[in-house]
Amino acid sequence: MCGESMTEKIEKLKLKKRLSRKMAYILSTILGSMLIFGTAIAVLLLTQTVPVVTAQALLSTTCVDAGNPLTANVTGYVSGITSYIRFTCTADGEGYTAKGSIQAIPTFTLPNPPFSELWSFRQSTSTGTTCADGTGAWQMTSTSSHTFPSGTTTWDYCAVIPNTSNVDSTSFTVEWSV
Repeated sequence: MCGESMTEKIEKLKLKKRLSRKMAYILSTILGSMLIFGTAIAVLLLTQTVPVVTAQALLSTTCVDAGNPLTANVTGYVSGITSYIRFTCTADGEGYTAKGSIQAIPTFTLPNPPFSELWSFRQSTSTGTTCADGTGAWQMTSTSSHTFPSGTTTWDYCAVIPNTSNVDSTSFTVEWSV
């Protein structure tokens, strides 16, 4: 007979089948190992410790209504002429502190009369300065956003009293939101 016998052909097929099973087992073991170790490496590469973050007040004050209120510096007020009243804190001088270049929105209802405008300027502004001429002065508008400069800055309020008004126990509240 020329060629292989039927028995030889069957044996060759069985051998091929065993080899392909062994090859499949070896390949699946190698691929499985690569996946397991590859995943382990990826996890190790992505492991990070996130620090504890404490929220900071972006606007703050030591002036509170009861124990340490804002006080009015009335040395610049003269009845009958346009005058300016500076509001500062009795404890540390500044009316409020801004931290960072944040945008904040003041909300207030300015009693008119006696006040016609509300301004804010740097606490370092010398006494006797008009509201508009204060260092970093800006005219406050209720519910309008203001962007503070970067860094920590301290501020006072300044109210304009037109020459036709008299100040008589008038107060108002400024609320801030970000």
